[in-house]
Amino acid sequence: MTATLLDFARVNDAAAATRKKLEKQAIFSTYLRRLSEADLRLAVRFAAGRPFAATDERVLNVGGALVWDAVVSLLSLDPVKFHDTVVRNGEIGEALSAIWPDRPPPAPRLGITLLDVSEAFDDLSSTGVQARKREMLNDLFDHCTHPREAAYLAKIIFRDMRTGVQEASGAAPCNVSSRRVGRAALRCCSTVAWAWLHLPRKLRPPLLRRASAATKGSCSRTRPRRTHPADAGRFG
Repeated sequence: MTATLLDFARVNDAAAATRKKLEKQAIFSTYLRRLSEADLRLAVRFAAGRPFAATDERVLNVGGALVWDAVVSLLSLDPVKFHDTVVRNGEIGEALSAIWPDRPPPAPRLGITLLDVSEAFDDLSSTGVQARKREMLNDLFDHCTHPREAAYLAKIIFRDMRTGVQEASGAAPCNVSSRRVGRAALRCCSTVAWAWLHLPRKLRPPLLRRASAATKGSCSRTRPRRTHPADAGRFG
């Protein structure tokens, strides 16, 4: 199964529609079970609102103004009306869903895939030229044929998922052995981590070994650095 952005969006919408954590876990475990290992890494990363893996130091450097310009230009929107729509919905992602035209993808494509999104993010991070970034965003959003695709593309870009799936500690287990993953998931309090535990037992070890590379260290806690009083003058 090829992981499309629309399927990803629908799964996240279903998880967001319930407040019950067990139901969220069941929704995601069913979804993750169908994915290839490559798509699994992307789905877990994006569900956490991360354009890149936790160990990847690249950033998109895409602000609201760039996305705003690209979308207003692409859809020929009235900036004032679009601003009012964003205010009503509380975020750009849901505002885009409210005004996005629903059109069938060109045959034989199934729609934009998670791999398409990942490759576009790679390209965005590779240039610092704002005009080039705007062109890339215009092309990326132009491939969105469904309102929920546009919504979740913006949500991932701005790391603003609001689904109740991702937690502050990240969306996947720490880089630990499969024997310890249960306790790691408890410490992470992560819905997707628990969803992983619902996968068939024979699938867990290889998936965990490979997918953990995308989120290694996401469950770590940052400890404040202790500074000796004698060193205080150096930084004053």
